[in-house]
Amino acid sequence: MDRRTFTLVAMVSALLGPLAAERAVADGDFGGLRRRLRLSEEQREQIQRLYRDSDRRKDDIEERLKKLYSELDRLYDQFDYDRGRVRTVTNEISDVRRRSLTLYMDNEEKLRRILKREQFERLRDITRVRRGERESKDRDKDRD
Repeated sequence: MDRRTFTLVAMVSALLGPLAAERAVADGDFGGLRRRLRLSEEQREQIQRLYRDSDRRKDDIEERLKKLYSELDRLYDQFDYDRGRVRTVTNEISDVRRRSLTLYMDNEEKLRRILKREQFERLRDITRVRRGERESKDRDKDRD
């Protein structure tokens, strides 16, 4: 899982890292977010379902993009490439990226139906702090 902020899935991942995120979701704690957001049992279960469904869909999207970009690379390896096929593949890539954005939008809507306003605002505050820490850490790595 990468560091994109695909709603709670990405937020949890960004807060915890890939392996910890999977473990946290499995036990329903979300790396302390359950406690910090004061999630009810029902909210915890809904977020677990959202996470699992979103993760599955995101994996499908990433796998499809990987295949399409590989095909595009193979096409571009030819001096006399098939321009029609390149157009078709790039259109497919656009469609799959649109699916990714739709997934993000759907998750944002679902998250707002699961969390109360105060919980949502607290989550965004936590995410902003973590994002700032991560960006600072990345800048420090770039300096080395």
